[in-house]
Amino acid sequence: MRRSDAALTIASTLPQPWKSIGLAGRLCIPRFIRDGLYDLVAENRYSIFGKMEEGDECLMPTKKILSRFLDADEIRASLRKKDE
Repeated sequence: MRRSDAALTIASTLPQPWKSIGLAGRLCIPRFIRDGLYDLVAENRYSIFGKMEEGDECLMPTKKILSRFLDADEIRASLRKKDE
């Protein structure tokens, strides 16, 4: 899975309205058009979204945001529960 298919698959797993956009995009818009739009955004992403200046650092996540992530042990435990 590449380009627009991947982006729309990810969108379809997000809350509304992204879920509907992801599903509708895959069903209603031909791949060659979606991929063309994807490439256009990719080529112009810095002018659209901006770019970090040299020396800027990535933001460190807060404890609240970190609590939303699973660590490897949590994933393994979850998989074990499914197997039981």
